[in-house]
Amino acid sequence: MPTPVDRQPVITPRGRELPEGAGIAFDAKGLARDILRKARAAVLSTLDSGSGYPFGSVTNIATGYDGTPIFFAALLAVHSRNILADSRVALTLADLGKGDALAQPRLGLVGRASLIEDNLEAAQQRYLRRHPKGKLYLALPDARMFRVTLEGVHLGAGPGRNAAQLVPADLVTDLGDAQSLIAAEAEEIAALNTDAPAIERLTRAAGLNPGKWKIIGIDPDGIDLIDGDETGRFNFDGRICTPNELRAALARI
Repeated sequence: MPTPVDRQPVITPRGRELPEGAGIAFDAKGLARDILRKARAAVLSTLDSGSGYPFGSVTNIATGYDGTPIFFAALLAVHSRNILADSRVALTLADLGKGDALAQPRLGLVGRASLIEDNLEAAQQRYLRRHPKGKLYLALPDARMFRVTLEGVHLGAGPGRNAAQLVPADLVTDLGDAQSLIAAEAEEIAALNTDAPAIERLTRAAGLNPGKWKIIGIDPDGIDLIDGDETGRFNFDGRICTPNELRAALARI
């Protein structure tokens, strides 16, 4: 078996390097993280278990504490059957909104999907806070939660923006010293969502339009928010690893 160093990249490089300084400079890593953390849906591509052809379907997604994409699927679904036969998948994320789709940033992720068996309840809660109607889906007898372990990343940032060569580690949040924050997430969310002035300060600092925003996720790098079908993200200036550090960071806004 080839070592990770010798293995062919899961996304084949373009074969030639772009001239240094070509295109508009931008924060590729920050943009990719924002797309991932704010996404509500994605195109999920699997390999058909019979023909081997790619099969695309749209699915709701959320992220784990570390940024790992997670999604629901019924075992009867075609993509579930495909994943159980061959775990290789791709996710395409984009907030298309209005205008030319090719001018909007989009994020391609490649990796392997697997059933979530550890910390399943936490994954379900993070998914349901982003997709409340998901309770209907998760009540199905063959409902399962999957995670995608990333092996390749490709960012298309729009015309004139030549994306850096991102790697999965660029999107992953280290959780090693943040266990107390993770354990307190549900409690902190419940308390903050009853503090209207704090939510207003937070959404203003995140550059979000006024609305009925509420917090749906907290991790060491930032806070996820939602207002109906619109999502937002507030990124901390530095890592936040404990509830006390969280409250201090919010007090500084």
